[in-house]
Amino acid sequence: MPVDTERLRAEIWNVYSDVARDPKQGYHFHTGPDYATERVGYPRGGRANVNEVHGTNRALAQRSSHPAPRDPIAYGRPARTGWKDLLNRSPKNRLERPGRKARASQRKWLRRPLSLSVIRTSWKGCDLSSDESRYKRPEGDVMATAKVNGVRLFCEVSGTGEVPLVLVHGSWGSHHNWDLVVPAFAESFRVLTYDRRGHSESERPPEQGSVREDVADLAALIEHLGLGPAWVAGNSFGASITLRLAGERPDLLRGVIAHEPPLFSLLANDRSVAPMLDKVGKRIGAVVERIASGDHAGAAEQFVETVALGPGTWVHLPPDLQRTFIKNAPTFLDEARDPDQLAFDLAWIRAFSRPSLLTRGDQSPPIFAPVVAKIADVMPNASVFTFQGVGHIPHTTHPDAYIEAVGAFIRNNSM
Repeated sequence: MPVDTERLRAEIWNVYSDVARDPKQGYHFHTGPDYATERVGYPRGGRANVNEVHGTNRALAQRSSHPAPRDPIAYGRPARTGWKDLLNRSPKNRLERPGRKARASQRKWLRRPLSLSVIRTSWKGCDLSSDESRYKRPEGDVMATAKVNGVRLFCEVSGTGEVPLVLVHGSWGSHHNWDLVVPAFAESFRVLTYDRRGHSESERPPEQGSVREDVADLAALIEHLGLGPAWVAGNSFGASITLRLAGERPDLLRGVIAHEPPLFSLLANDRSVAPMLDKVGKRIGAVVERIASGDHAGAAEQFVETVALGPGTWVHLPPDLQRTFIKNAPTFLDEARDPDQLAFDLAWIRAFSRPSLLTRGDQSPPIFAPVVAKIADVMPNASVFTFQGVGHIPHTTHPDAYIEAVGAFIRNNSM
């Protein structure tokens, strides 16, 4: 039968969706409940210039069991619910609202980890990158810009919980780095994600920036949105910002979660790690030189393959993630030229008595472990957690594990 690609595409992006790899058939687009088959009327297994739509009305599409490589990258944006939009459509196109059990299974499905071998997608003729085909955000999401400290910052608030949770991305990234964990967190918290100054949809001031400004922006944003005191979780350079905030503005915090902050200045007098520091410094220096020469694309690829994720990984990143890296390359150059970028005084956080979770991955570069240990030694109420089989970006590669660890820590320390 003739296939209405536009209608199928719209229905797909209004239900939970994900990308999974079928080792025999290649890369396929999998939905949750088979609305494309039983609601829209397409035959099971039919194709419509998207790859393959399958499943049942009662069971969600199974993920690939394809083995995951060491410290893989899994990046994508799962479609979010949008049931209100579906129910408000014309009677002809209206879908039945799922029952309580169905909604519970969908939430459980969303929290399951992605097949970690999924590192690219292949839409084969169906352009799902346009604005109209972007995933639906949960009801209650608020996207806005806030002007703080004279700079316009893009921010998004998800969920309606009473407890605020602020997520701070690292270098080269954007608020979309948290897309795989926000839906689950939004069930329990009021979640704030934002683009740090100079990144993606936020304003990029022309003058030299400083990590001090990032800290001031985070504090001002929490106050501007009335979220304090909040839990704040940061990854990589976002973790450095989070820990600085703990030292400067503990009144804004309920507690902090920091994954592998690159505070390498703490290791300056440690001879045992001197060779590792030297190697990391040279690799980052080469990336900085390439950005300064104007080769932003080459610098982004070099950073991913020599510093962050490993050889051969750049070509497997989705195009939108590659574009994010390239777009934010000038801000990484700005960070690298900041003399305070990696500086940190442990005395700043000795008095921070609120709950603190310091995390690391056992597959991350070994330089992060001694940094985490030194910070944990001085924080009076710190716990250390090691993700097994995980690297530098657990919220992206292993979102289920990240949700469980962070959620449990917050619950256990909110009594």
